[in-house]
Amino acid sequence: MSDLTEFRAPAVQLLAIGVNRVPGVETLRWAEKDAASVSILLHSARGPCAGNPAKAVLLGKRATGDAVAAALVAAARARPDVFVFYFSGHGNSRGLALADQTLPFDLLERYVRACRIPRVLVVLDSCGSGALVDRLRKGAEISGIEDGIQAWSRAIAHASRGARVITAVAADRKAHEDDIGEGGYFTLAFLDALRASNGDLILGDHSFVSDARALLDTEDRLAVLGLETPMRYGTTDDLPLCLSEFDAPIGTVDARWVSYERWSYSARLEVIIRGRRFLPTCIRCALVNESGRAIDRKAWRTFPMSANWARGAALHASAGGIARDKATRIAWAFGRSVKLRWVAEVRDAYDRVLAFAELPVWCPPQRLAA
Repeated sequence: MSDLTEFRAPAVQLLAIGVNRVPGVETLRWAEKDAASVSILLHSARGPCAGNPAKAVLLGKRATGDAVAAALVAAARARPDVFVFYFSGHGNSRGLALADQTLPFDLLERYVRACRIPRVLVVLDSCGSGALVDRLRKGAEISGIEDGIQAWSRAIAHASRGARVITAVAADRKAHEDDIGEGGYFTLAFLDALRASNGDLILGDHSFVSDARALLDTEDRLAVLGLETPMRYGTTDDLPLCLSEFDAPIGTVDARWVSYERWSYSARLEVIIRGRRFLPTCIRCALVNESGRAIDRKAWRTFPMSANWARGAALHASAGGIARDKATRIAWAFGRSVKLRWVAEVRDAYDRVLAFAELPVWCPPQRLAA
């Protein structure tokens, strides 16, 4: 067995910026939501920042030139293993529109070259953002939970050093928003690729979606819609961005029935979810008869807000509802007690069962007669 003390959580820092409103141009609707969504995904149980609280999300009026500069300087001083810079908002071939000024591409280029962070990923969803790729191509090459911690440490250690840049459009193209999807077309496709793609980096039992795979699947999604083609610089297909939930379930779940009221047919379920922070998790419960038919059922979806997420739920089935079940009525007619079962299943977004629990319930005929 490996000594866990040999591993440390990889230092991955994120700076996510979203600006809907800047003076003199049309107000965007979803740029700030895009930035928040990227932060949530990368800090979820699937992302490299899951165990790393260091992050900066600058939205709207908070995304000033001074605030962005301070965040960039702080990241350079911290020297993380990976620094991710994401921007969504207005832009042009000269730079990115912050709340109070423009962040010039030449300044961002100089930062990427001089920050001495081993691995940098820049993702831009704005008009004209491909100008940064053009600038970098003209210049010289840039040098630059328990088990999950081990996997991320190994994966990032194997990633090539240097900077990678992904932009929504070329320098002379405009980026657009999708009011139905409530986000920028590029960011929606990029997030969908990270969430749904199968992994192309396999380390032990863990499968990761790399920068190149995420971009390739993003391009495919945008091409189907006849939309703009992203630009890239330095993508190496070996930088892990997200654990693939498509290939295997993430995290563990314990489910158990902790109490039962005989005469009210109510029961209490306790669910403990580990290692699934921010990942949608569906809980389905049902009271079933001897033939497996559901007499009463309930389902809900939860998004665990921490690495260890515990919740309880009280469930109740009415005596009248039980008495209306045909199989139960037949058994009652012969004076036989009926064995029902409370059944609980916890499933992931791909409908795979993460946990199962059941509780026998004996219903005497006298109770059903009421």
